Amino acid sequence: ESVFDKIEEVEAVSFRTGGTGTAAQIAALEAPALNAIYRVITTGGDLNSGGTAITVAAGDLVYHNGTIWVLLADVNA
Repeated sequence: ESVFDKIEEVEAVSFRTGGTGTAAQIAALEAPALNAIYRVITTGGDLNSGGTAITVAAGDLVYHNGTIWVLLADVNA
């Protein structure tokens, strides 16, 4: 999968504002809004589990695609 494939996937999604929280607070959301962008603050951590797990740091942007959390922007990359 190329960078261009990822860009096309992101462009096809209609995003909205979700909010901010620590990785633990975001992971604990029981019904995250579909495609709402959340900014990780203060502490990072893991979202999802198993093969879909992602590690996030303070400042990263994530969204929930209806099934799993997806890393939209990694500020440490």
